[in-house]
Amino acid sequence: MLECLAAAAWLVGGGTAAVVALLVGAFFVFKLPPPSKAQREVVQQFSRGMIAHRGAELDAPENTLAALRLCKQNGAIAAEIDVDFTADGEAVLLHDDTVNRTCHGGSGPVASFTLAALQKLDATKGHARAAQFHGETVPTFDEAVRVAKEVGLNLFVDLKSNPAKSAEAVALVFAKYDLYSHAIAASFLPHVLYAVRQRDPRIATCLIRRQHVLATRPDGSVRNKEKWKRLVAPPLDFLLDLSLHTFLPSFLGVMGIAVHKDGCSKLYARKWRDAGYGIIVWTVNDPVEQAFFKSFAPIMTDKCSSQ
Repeated sequence: MLECLAAAAWLVGGGTAAVVALLVGAFFVFKLPPPSKAQREVVQQFSRGMIAHRGAELDAPENTLAALRLCKQNGAIAAEIDVDFTADGEAVLLHDDTVNRTCHGGSGPVASFTLAALQKLDATKGHARAAQFHGETVPTFDEAVRVAKEVGLNLFVDLKSNPAKSAEAVALVFAKYDLYSHAIAASFLPHVLYAVRQRDPRIATCLIRRQHVLATRPDGSVRNKEKWKRLVAPPLDFLLDLSLHTFLPSFLGVMGIAVHKDGCSKLYARKWRDAGYGIIVWTVNDPVEQAFFKSFAPIMTDKCSSQ
């Protein structure tokens, strides 16, 4: 749409100046409101202790109700959870876009399962303590929030896909459980956060950053099978990172950024805070690294227990 408007301005005769003016005007027209003071203060709820990444996946199977309960018992003040959608549109807790890595009893994309079929799977596959947690299933987003409220956990909600469904699901659950002071909606995907804040401006949002996120998976492997996607992913990563460090946080009205530990330093964190944004560092498991990052930012970790 913006490209068409820019081309039209050029044809009308305004030239480069008109195009620039049009794009700047579009920025302010579509720009979301800045976060309120209350939204900026939400990140403080996450700065007083451990944030359990995927519910502390080394202690219990990731993104399960058991993980949420156990991480609270082990001292976590918040949990990071991942939300995706089933074939029938139900919001569920799963990190990957397939069930292959974490679930026994089935395989294939999350979006190919109905909720009823998905919850027949055992969500302990590959975990070192699978026998202890046998029978844990994939919970719905609503079920997870209910448990978090019961045990007193704040939530960092990582939205994996689908802007419209994500915005609707988050808005409904935040309103139902009054999460506005106790949860953050986050994503690597700017258009997801844009949809969330359009749907409910009261929700505190956070951009997630990892270098080369479109080209590689967290383990460093190539994300895309198709050749054309492998070719376009690196320049898109460059543009995403450039926008994240220039106009994107302001445009989206986010209250902070969650950055991978390998791309963070004291100076980097200070620059974000000086610009008025909160910062969270993920995922920090090494005790020496934990001591370092805790000295200037809240951290996420895969392990909350002392064993």
